[in-house]
Amino acid sequence: MSPDELLLFCAYGQADECVATLNEALEGEHFLAVNVSDARAQFRLQGKGVREVIAKGSPANLSPLAMLPGEIRRTRLGQVAVAFWMPEEDILELVCFRSVGVFVYDWLCTAATEHSLPEVLSRQ
Repeated sequence: MSPDELLLFCAYGQADECVATLNEALEGEHFLAVNVSDARAQFRLQGKGVREVIAKGSPANLSPLAMLPGEIRRTRLGQVAVAFWMPEEDILELVCFRSVGVFVYDWLCTAATEHSLPEVLSRQ
C-alpha cells in the first residue's frame, strides 16, 4: 500500500490466526499487524473495459503502458479512497472502506453501463 504498509489477504476465517502468526514472527521488531477484514469492502471487475470503468472516476493512469498486471494503485474513485490492482489483464480487484462500499458499488454499476465506455484504453 505504501513503502511501510502492506495489505495482506487471506481467507476471512484465518485473519486472526494470520495476525497472531505475524505477531509471533515479528516479536521485537517495530510493526503493527491488525485484522481490518470487517473495515473493507472488496470488488472484482472482469471484462475488457475494466480500465475504462475505473478511469471514469480515478486520476490514476490506467493505460496498458502505465499500469501492468500485478501493479497496485492507491488512489481515489469518485472522491473516495480506494486501492486497486490487476491480477491479470481484464480483471481488476478493488478495495475501499466498508462505510463507502454501497457508494462504490453504485458508482461502479453506473460507470459500467452498457455502451458507455469510450474504448480508448483498449485501443492502446
